[in-house]
Amino acid sequence: MQINDQRGRARERRRQQILAAAKRVCALQGIHRCSTRDIAAAAELSPSALYLYFRNKEEIIAALSMRILKHLVVRLTYCEEKGDVRLDDHLAGLRQALLDVRRVDPLLFDWVLGLQSHRFLAAIEKPLLREVQTLLDQALDILARILARCRGAAGDEPGFSRALATVLWSCFTGVVLHGERGSVLRSRENALEETLEVAFEVTARGFERLAPARGNGTSPALPAGM
Repeated sequence: MQINDQRGRARERRRQQILAAAKRVCALQGIHRCSTRDIAAAAELSPSALYLYFRNKEEIIAALSMRILKHLVVRLTYCEEKGDVRLDDHLAGLRQALLDVRRVDPLLFDWVLGLQSHRFLAAIEKPLLREVQTLLDQALDILARILARCRGAAGDEPGFSRALATVLWSCFTGVVLHGERGSVLRSRENALEETLEVAFEVTARGFERLAPARGNGTSPALPAGM
């Protein structure tokens, strides 16, 4: 048992060594230009040794990105458990949570967004893919529950709140990706914060318009496909 534990710890240390090397190489060369051979060299391993731990570069990036996804779930869980009463406080907390998660490691957070492309996900083995999808689903589920609480909605409208969560997440990630390509975020330092503030302001106005419908005992129609 002790020998197995030692081997397990040694394997995990080597795995973390590869991940640290990958982050350095990707930061210097760019995530699309670096190769597994570059990462192996930075980790002082042969390419064949690296493949004992990761099947390809996409799996290395996915493993790195899991850290940010886990932090996102923790941060959103804190917002949910905080239990703000006022709508403005709910939305302000959510907005700040998303910004804080990206500030932890902007480069790594931007890589997370690459996991949403079909080509990237297709290159990841199913066990790791399930972990990634589970964390993303957890984050959206928490976001949906918080938005449902903001709306004062009962538990019989999960599809509508999930749709709102997807819209906000898409707005946030869309602005980040747009900035990564060299326009919005680099032209104005606070563009991400400003755009996210507008998105949450639109959401707040939508909640206010839904209030009369809730008072009349009616519910808004779900978007098609929800």
